Amino acid sequence: MGGFTTGSASDSTGNLYVTNFSAGSVTKFTGPGDPHTPSIFLNQSGLPESILFDKSGNVFVSSAGTGFIGKYSAAGGLLTSFNTGKGRADWIDLSGDQSKIFFTIDIQKGVFVLDLGTSAVTTFNASVGNFALRLLGDGGLLVANQEDIKRLDSAGAVITTYDAPGEDDWFALNLDPDGTTFWSGDFGTGDFCQFNISGGAAIRCKNTGTGGDSLFGLSVFGEITQGGGGPPPTTGIPEPSSLVLLGVGLLLVLRVTRHP
Repeated sequence: MGGFTTGSASDSTGNLYVTNFSAGSVTKFTGPGDPHTPSIFLNQSGLPESILFDKSGNVFVSSAGTGFIGKYSAAGGLLTSFNTGKGRADWIDLSGDQSKIFFTIDIQKGVFVLDLGTSAVTTFNASVGNFALRLLGDGGLLVANQEDIKRLDSAGAVITTYDAPGEDDWFALNLDPDGTTFWSGDFGTGDFCQFNISGGAAIRCKNTGTGGDSLFGLSVFGEITQGGGGPPPTTGIPEPSSLVLLGVGLLLVLRVTRHP
């Protein structure tokens, strides 16, 4: 497609969907087995950044350039839309009851909540989190905070901080299907690491080999999300060493938007 890619997610059958940040679209790759045939799943202007599925297989896509969040059917048809009112919507996650979207806006620290019924926006935490996030079953969440990663409780208070030596640009974040660990990627080094949600040092870290300023998205096939639910696929789940890494080359956009 050219330009930048950022977010990605798999549906329940193993197809992979990738947001084409620069091209204003989402590509669907058939899977989980080869061939991974690509096709345009939907078009959405305004710099589509992150993507997720709800329990019915509907798709939510955020727009970093406008604050627009589109909700689409499993066939890619627009069902309804929302707007954060903050001029952008970068990384999103859906609550377990599917009534709220938690989101970050990249250029400003903080985690915010959009009520899908009333369109009201409230602040979950005003001082931490600006990149990818994932809700947890206890009502709290994990959020990439650039210099480190934070775990917030259900009231929005920081209860755990995660980090690894030499990693200061945490951006991507996804849960592991094991339910006890998560993965996060650092765009400054091209490294990604696995952590225990309960805390402690990184279990292990891997380097993508793509260099710095290149890793801006990470997906874990079979990830269970609060708003998506359901068991992970029983076949074709890659080993951690072969996780799909996406989102190469967002550096120029980040420099423009975060350092005007």
